[in-house]
Amino acid sequence: METRPTTQVLLTGLVLVLIAVAGTWMGVAAPAHMTRAPAASPGPVPSDQQARSSQLPNDDPRPGRAEAAAGALAVTADEARRPAAESARRASRTLVPAVAQHSQLVARVDRPLEIRTGRGTGPVIGVMPAASVYLGAPMSAWIEHRSADGRWGYVHVPWRARQRGGWVSLSGLTITSSQVVVVASRAERRVRVFRHGQRVIDAPATIGAPSSPTPVGSFFVTDLVPVSPPSRSYGSFAFGISAIQPHTPAGWTGGNQMAIHGTGDPSSIGRAVSAGCLRVSESTLARLRAMLVPGTPVVIEP
Repeated sequence: METRPTTQVLLTGLVLVLIAVAGTWMGVAAPAHMTRAPAASPGPVPSDQQARSSQLPNDDPRPGRAEAAAGALAVTADEARRPAAESARRASRTLVPAVAQHSQLVARVDRPLEIRTGRGTGPVIGVMPAASVYLGAPMSAWIEHRSADGRWGYVHVPWRARQRGGWVSLSGLTITSSQVVVVASRAERRVRVFRHGQRVIDAPATIGAPSSPTPVGSFFVTDLVPVSPPSRSYGSFAFGISAIQPHTPAGWTGGNQMAIHGTGDPSSIGRAVSAGCLRVSESTLARLRAMLVPGTPVVIEP
């Protein structure tokens, strides 16, 4: 069996390939008999980056395409600059606030409780009364946190211009839970009610005028006030809460306790025109009356 001719052929082919490669690296053209003429091509195939670049407005020669594309880019830029507050408002319509994700503790206050900076220690910063200081209704207070040993509860001092929180003794108090939480937003001018972690009311509301803004903070319902006959100022019902208005309008004679109430002026709903209270429609008020009781948490956000 002859192998030498085959070996010579293989060696010759290898040498020719090496010469061609070397010529390419060194910029030397390979001999004509070693090259193959390239097939006709309309041009180089652009890379992905080149393809995308060729679609930019300034590279499109067709009339109107550049302007349209520039407009699309401008819209995208505007969306990128959209204020964070708008994103927060969109999110608040779908997300459940942390305070509404779980039931909240409520204590029936049967005696005045000293509110201290520490758990049984520190100076007294306020008192949780056994009854509403406005209408004398029995007091039930929202316990925002309870100590690990269950002996102390964190509360906000009621009816203070500047909110301050501290600890009260829970010894001997009746503790229940609230499945309902009210969350109001001044920025959105809305009142939302959550029950068992689900939003059940989402309604527009009137907020305080710029000169008498609605207070922001953590409060709770203290008074249930039927209004009969319904009035233009309060509608048919009012829920007094543990907040006050430190900036009452000039000539105001309606007191300083904040409330969620109705109105005889439906056109005011959704506007910033009140003395600080949150006004809602009569239909919303009827739904609130079926759910809110003394001690129901009310959180008012900026």
